Amino acid sequence: MNIAVKTRVALIAGLIIVVAILGLSVGNMLMSEKVSMKNALHAQAEQLHAVDLMLQDVNVRSAMALQGLVSMIEAMPFEELDSKEKIIANVGPLLRGHRITAGLLGSYIGLPTGEVVEDNITNTTTRFSVRGGQGHSYNATQRSWYIGALKNNGLFQTEVYEDSVTGEPSLSYAMPIHKNGQLIGVASIDSY
Repeated sequence: MNIAVKTRVALIAGLIIVVAILGLSVGNMLMSEKVSMKNALHAQAEQLHAVDLMLQDVNVRSAMALQGLVSMIEAMPFEELDSKEKIIANVGPLLRGHRITAGLLGSYIGLPTGEVVEDNITNTTTRFSVRGGQGHSYNATQRSWYIGALKNNGLFQTEVYEDSVTGEPSLSYAMPIHKNGQLIGVASIDSY
């Protein structure tokens, strides 16, 4: 009987050791999972912070680029901007140089007539083009960048969208231009 008691005690002790080892293993596994999750969350937070800094940089650079275009147009005498034809003739030639210098997808101005004067990125022989207007499928005055800039009476930024020319994701930044109390148009840039 003494052996049976010793065997029982040994079996119980062995069972307690097995349960303790299993408990420690499960506890260690849970702690490792918690540490791993904490590390993963920290890494994701760092990545989000980096993306946020990049977006802030894009916003600052884009706003500065747009302000540069607006300043160039505002510096022109009113007599060079007092008709649609004059705006096209005097602003159009500025757009390609502005786009390239600022590293943008596009530089353009939407006119109150609905037309848009834009750097012609698809045709290297023509520096700029005019498209759209009232009665056409493209009407600048119906675009969110145009409406938003007028509503803000200042800088407006669109949501990310697919550019109709390049197919790339982009953002538009826009700002109205007034001279002598008259709306000249809404200058805008596309950035990625």
